[in-house]
Amino acid sequence: MALVNKLPTEFFQKVANYLSLKDCYHCLFVSRLWHHTFQRTLYKTIRISSEDQLESLRISLPYYGHLVKEIYFTTKEEEDILQQEVSIVNTTQQQGVGNASLDQASITKLNEFCPLLEVIDFEVTQWTEIDLSQLSVQWTRMRSCAPLYFSDLIKQDFFMVFGNNLTKLHIGYYPDEMNQLVNKVSSFNQLQDLTLEIILENDQVPWNNSNGHLERIHMALPQLKTLRLIRQRTPRQESNSLVGSDYLLPFERPTQIETLSLHGHVDSVKWFEFIISNYPHLKELRLTQLSTSRFGTKFIWQNGLVDLINALPQLKSITLGGRNIPQLFSSSLAKALKKPTCAVQNLYVDFETYQAIESCQFLLVIAMHGLQQLKYLRLRVWEQIPGWSGVTNNLFQCHGLVSLHLSLSKGLTDQFPFTPFLIDHFINNLPQLQVLGLVGANVQVTYNNFEDLNFGVFALKQLELSQSKVENYQVVFQYLSACCPQLKQVLLKRCETERKRINLSRLLNACVLDLRYSRLEKIVLSTLLIYVGTIQSNKFIGIQLKYGDELEEKMIWCKSMKSMVYPIYSVNEDEEENQDLDKLYKSYSGQQVSSDCMPGNYIPSIGVITIYCKSVEKIYLDLLRIK
Repeated sequence: MALVNKLPTEFFQKVANYLSLKDCYHCLFVSRLWHHTFQRTLYKTIRISSEDQLESLRISLPYYGHLVKEIYFTTKEEEDILQQEVSIVNTTQQQGVGNASLDQASITKLNEFCPLLEVIDFEVTQWTEIDLSQLSVQWTRMRSCAPLYFSDLIKQDFFMVFGNNLTKLHIGYYPDEMNQLVNKVSSFNQLQDLTLEIILENDQVPWNNSNGHLERIHMALPQLKTLRLIRQRTPRQESNSLVGSDYLLPFERPTQIETLSLHGHVDSVKWFEFIISNYPHLKELRLTQLSTSRFGTKFIWQNGLVDLINALPQLKSITLGGRNIPQLFSSSLAKALKKPTCAVQNLYVDFETYQAIESCQFLLVIAMHGLQQLKYLRLRVWEQIPGWSGVTNNLFQCHGLVSLHLSLSKGLTDQFPFTPFLIDHFINNLPQLQVLGLVGANVQVTYNNFEDLNFGVFALKQLELSQSKVENYQVVFQYLSACCPQLKQVLLKRCETERKRINLSRLLNACVLDLRYSRLEKIVLSTLLIYVGTIQSNKFIGIQLKYGDELEEKMIWCKSMKSMVYPIYSVNEDEEENQDLDKLYKSYSGQQVSSDCMPGNYIPSIGVITIYCKSVEKIYLDLLRIK
């Protein structure tokens, strides 16, 4: 230990960046030097997801507030590339969903005790709860603040607190505020990342660049590297080419922008020419929610995308997602991506809607040419018989694919049966796959016996099964745990299991998830794993953990609440009742259930989900977090 303490502090700070928060917390108690060093890492970035965490933060701020540099009050998890465009409009519609909110008392304490704060992020609706005039200290190091409306940006109090040295801004505005917005944004000459989200009502005229607003922004912000333009009310039809030519004109000088994201704005094929002429240094391009519905223009759009790829020599990454995106794919695109001169290394694709012909054409393009750059794919296909659509065999040609979300027939229409899916055969052909999401699948392995399966080492880190069924689940999960050493997240949402044997007593419904080789960060369990039916449900559900090399045991009981169809559960806080449930569960190991375990000879219906694993950090039962 004496030798370790002689190492420089900078060394420990570098090591701390590779450790989890839990490990950093344990390092606090090693020595005074370690306590001082790892304390900075613990408080550098804080994420608040509950009121209890917020209260703990308030208490600790007078002692450790000077260490806080970033604080986040948002807990959204990105599920697909469309949701990565954080929308002010969607956030406003979902007001009240978060578990923790920033109030006036909290931001006053942050302003008082966190002088080095650089990033603060919270829901846009929480600006109404804050009065900036009551804050006395200016955050001179502030780089990024929460998304806000233009009406909040122009307040004098905003500059008094946040200053004008921000490098990242997300602003929501109405069309008639565009000219004022350009003038105000120009005062933030340090901006490097700018998001402009237009808010349209039913009768309002959409954004246009006829007055050169976009060019004025680029001229006023020479350090700007990332620009996002968001429009939620996407037009249903392609704009008339004559109208498009009025505002998609080349700038006087090309910009130095490296990342451009257009969500809902691309309503004309002339956008491709606009991007080529004004953004020649692009390294990343994101096009989502396109409008390409005019009859006979599909090939024009396809050629426009190919011309764009050929004209941008520095373009490394392309993201295509949302409505009408399948219409952009063609053999010409695949050939352009295969050229030695093509700089594109990463391709991210999200088919938001099911388009039968275009989806099949996309799969045929992959079969004929392959897409080595394809890294992310969300696809919806009609496949009731395995291999009927060719989706699995064709995707085997994508050797760079690391994230796949596949929705089969039942995911499109609930009345259809589950589609058989051999998961061992699939990941054996895509060993590099890290994230796999399936909807409407009947997940199976080739053989019913664990010993008969072919084992390999695969890169799978996250498995998400939604509205699916797992057949012979004992073998399936044991196989995945043994062959996927990096498996960290298992998400079973509305997922059920194939039951070979029914417990006629209806008193105990059990499910065992054998993941004994895995160290899990998160597991989501579905009550459907042990769901009895709409007539009779489990009054209590126990989550039994058997973890570690010595299989330490822990039982968490959840109690059902009233619900119309599916029961809703909450953690049972009655310790005495939990002890009675433990005795009742243990009595099932015998041949006869003892009625003495519960008061009044009452025997409730219970279900137990047992998890074998090396360790687990977070456990959810449906939406309820129980650990």
